Amino acid sequence: MIPPGCVVDSRGAAKAISPLGQESPLQALVASPVGASQPKFVAPVAVEVNSEARHRMQAWVGRTLVGLGMCPFTQSVTESGHQLADLDVLPAPILYTESGDATLPGVLAAFWTSVVEMLEKGESGMSSIILAAPAWDDQWHSWHQDVFPALEASVLASGLGRELGVVCFHPAYDTPSPAFLRKNRFGHMHGPSKLRGWVDGARDRDALIKGLGGESRDEASETVVAVDEALQWAGSYQRRSPHAMINVLWSRQLEAAENRRASDNLYVRNVRRLLKEGPASLEVAASDERNGLPPLDLAFANQRVPPGIANDDTTVADPAAVAPKKRRRRRKGPLLSPGGQDS
Repeated sequence: MIPPGCVVDSRGAAKAISPLGQESPLQALVASPVGASQPKFVAPVAVEVNSEARHRMQAWVGRTLVGLGMCPFTQSVTESGHQLADLDVLPAPILYTESGDATLPGVLAAFWTSVVEMLEKGESGMSSIILAAPAWDDQWHSWHQDVFPALEASVLASGLGRELGVVCFHPAYDTPSPAFLRKNRFGHMHGPSKLRGWVDGARDRDALIKGLGGESRDEASETVVAVDEALQWAGSYQRRSPHAMINVLWSRQLEAAENRRASDNLYVRNVRRLLKEGPASLEVAASDERNGLPPLDLAFANQRVPPGIANDDTTVADPAAVAPKKRRRRRKGPLLSPGGQDS
């Protein structure tokens, strides 16, 4: 007989049915082997948001998007949409906002409150939204597995999927697996295999591969894994922010930016600049932003490239200082495949 409250799976095993838990942001039923302990959802804890969160986010924009030139169309901490005037895009203010809510409905409410303001002001009144959610800083798994799929569903349900672009950032951002990206491309970075294809097509391909821990074109097959691991870090670093963050942009402006600078050039250029800075110094800078209050100059940066880094600079730091340790190529397991969405 089947025990009460149970079902039988395809193998004939009895499974107990129970709710996921009141703390979970999702309403779901869970099937577990009879007698097994029920899964426990560890919920994030609400935090009090203060001016420090905004300070950190603005300092991060100044250091990465403006200073390192990760986004060539953001040349100020307070505005974005630069260098696109001929495509009918003019600079407009960035909306910085924060939510200390630790629930999925609370994050969605904060997101839509900001989006409504963005829609009311239009492209001339607001270029983008940077929504920080500090309560989720230690919840990378839930942030990309629960929050962003829910955001995608709500944006599509609203009919705004072609009007808004939404991008995922997090202090622990790690580009998800190819299997995940095939089903959840919304807001995520391209995987290492996609980045590797663009690097292979770069004019300074051999220098980049060497900086990433590889060798010359003839010897690169022995270090494929090392290079892909370095590209995993380089791609992920571009999406690491001091707090869990939702970035909202106008889709039309994203398309204009894509017409101005192709993705392959943009991402290869970003990899090149990260290598020039060096992973060690970049990780220290990110840690300082997360754990302290770095200096902030709101007037920072009408020059998006720091002194010594030219737009077409192909020089990387000493490979010995930045390259990951070489490893033998694994015999089993697939390499990462393309996935992700442009930011």
